[in-house]
Amino acid sequence: MTETAKILVVDDESIIVTVTKLHLRAAGFRDIVGTTDPSQAMELVQQHAPDLVLLDLSMPGVSGIDILQELRTDARHAQIPVLIVTASSSAETRERALSHGAAGLLVKPVEAEDLVAAVRETLADVSVAS
Repeated sequence: MTETAKILVVDDESIIVTVTKLHLRAAGFRDIVGTTDPSQAMELVQQHAPDLVLLDLSMPGVSGIDILQELRTDARHAQIPVLIVTASSSAETRERALSHGAAGLLVKPVEAEDLVAAVRETLADVSVAS
């Protein structure tokens, strides 16, 4: 399932969205949607039904935690795994993300190999659980 998975990337920095998509495409993933507008995240989740969401925490207007909470309280999307990609490496940030239902956390700048490994591992965990 991994390379056929649908992935949504939400980050207010366009370079992060672009580079993330490039790394994932280089690893064989093809169905990747990205946005720099966090207010579009839930609409994109409904339109594309992603198998995985890569989500920044610190964004203007709607935070990654807001989006994560909305995903977790909506029965249609509650099981979608979310990997947080953030510049903060603090234990508090990690705990906050995980306590709100994130599957894991990657600290920016993320190396391509680490990104791809985390995406594959998370998708494999979902496949095993299904």
